[in-house]
Parts: sequence; C-alpha cells; structure tokens
Amino acid sequence: DGPYGSAIDFDQYSAITLMAGGIGITPMISILKHLHGVWSVDKNAYPNLRAVKLCWSTRNVREIGLFSEFFEVLAETVDQRITVGLFVTKSMGPDATAMAHKFPLPISLGRPALDKQLDNLVSFGQDALVHVCGPPALVDDCAAWTLKTGVSFKSESFEL
Repeated sequence: DGPYGSAIDFDQYSAITLMAGGIGITPMISILKHLHGVWSVDKNAYPNLRAVKLCWSTRNVREIGLFSEFFEVLAETVDQRITVGLFVTKSMGPDATAMAHKFPLPISLGRPALDKQLDNLVSFGQDALVHVCGPPALVDDCAAWTLKTGVSFKSESFEL
C-alpha cells in the first residue's frame, strides 16, 4: 500500500524542498519529473514557484544510478529553478566511487546537514514547503525544523 498523502498545490508556494530518504525518493522523483516536464513545455507554468530542490540521502550510489537517465536530463537543463543534492551514507568502494565520478550530478558522502539544505526557505516563511518522505527520524527532524522556522510542512508515508 501507499504512498498516502494529498497533492501539492504548486501555485501556493514560492519555494519547495523535497527531502527524501532511501525509498522515500519514489513520490519525490515523481513530483520533480512532473515539474520538469511542465516547465519544459511552459516556462510560465506555476509562476509563483521560483525554486525547487531535491535532497536525497540513500545508502549507496547504485540506488542513485536507478534514476541516472532523469538526472542526466536535469544536468543538461538550464532551468535554474531546479536544484538537486544527492547524498550517499555508506562508504563507497572503488566501483561505486568510479560510478559517482561519472555521474552527471555531484554526489556527496555522508548525511546532508538539514540546516544547510533548508535554510534558503526561511525567508519565504509559509510560502515555502518542506515535503519529506523517508525514515521516521528524517521526517521528525524536518517537522521540528519547520516548527522552529515557520516554513510549511508536508510528509508522505509508506505503509505495509
């Protein structure tokens, strides 16, 4: 079953950060593909939405490779509204390191610093959204950050 949640009204926000942990990339990549596709056809769609950032933390670089075709398209896109941060939490062996170096977008080792990934949203207040799907600790940390800063919050969950 799942994911469970409601759709995002993209016209409601000026900035959105999509925080994904592991398999939590599933709804987030779908949202990013939608926005990229719409903006590829109509650059004026969602005129209020000025910045979308995907931040994905996963255990190994091979999982990131599952979306390499889409990330290659994003790397070639000149749309400044979309940014991506990719993070691998387990050390990479020689093969994985070689794969990471060939990847079209930078891949960082370690967990993302939440403040660093989200601080750009503070100036937008309620006009910004942190949308998260991932392990409970990630969801809880993002929820606490948004309570502290006044940024809007939404989470998705998968249930078995």
